[in-house]
Amino acid sequence: MKGTLIALLGFLLLAASIVRGQFIYTINSGTITITGYSGPGGVVTIPNTISGLPVTGIGDSAFALNQNLAGVIIPDSVTNLGNGAFHDCYNLTNVSLGHGVSSIGGGAFLASSLNSVIIPPVQFLRWGMTLASPISWSNFMNRGLSCSPSHSCW
Repeated sequence: MKGTLIALLGFLLLAASIVRGQFIYTINSGTITITGYSGPGGVVTIPNTISGLPVTGIGDSAFALNQNLAGVIIPDSVTNLGNGAFHDCYNLTNVSLGHGVSSIGGGAFLASSLNSVIIPPVQFLRWGMTLASPISWSNFMNRGLSCSPSHSCW
């Protein structure tokens, strides 16, 4: 009985995650959170929608430990980056955040090689000029990071 219950629980957990192309995701209340990535890497563009549903989140550790990821473009539809979403992506050098991002979890970019972060100016007002730890505005400045020349951040 116990073995059957464990097998059933495992099946239900697997059924909760869906794979579409290179993205693994969950659906909750008609929105999608990306929970994993199986693509080739390089510069990855997160889609606005998958199967007609909006992509609103990148889950905890969704891209963690991906050594093939060089850059990520996050669309306006995404509002949340989970804890450690891109941690230990040592070759991740460029990130472009969409206007919708209002929450960045702790350690989202920990142990990456960021040298370019494009943040829409509205986010600085929304965040009170700071980002969640450990990537904070002072960390951006200390690492020589800044907004794109096409975005006025001041």
